[in-house]
Amino acid sequence: GAGIKVRPLSNDPAAQAPEEPQMVKISDEERAKLIATIEANNRMPAGAKERILNNLKKPEIPKAVLDRLRARMGG
Repeated sequence: GAGIKVRPLSNDPAAQAPEEPQMVKISDEERAKLIATIEANNRMPAGAKERILNNLKKPEIPKAVLDRLRARMGG
């Protein structure tokens, strides 16, 4: 056929739908600090840097991204 045959493990439609990431708002000064840190990082691949900077330009960012950035910055 024209695809891969799969068998769902659950009949619950809620279990099959991907979860939406939890979004959070950050202050303008924290946003500026994060952007400056990302732009100054020379070891980060260009694609990852661009993706994170695009997230930081939005009014709300995924909580997982914010938590990971804070952990890497030590706070």
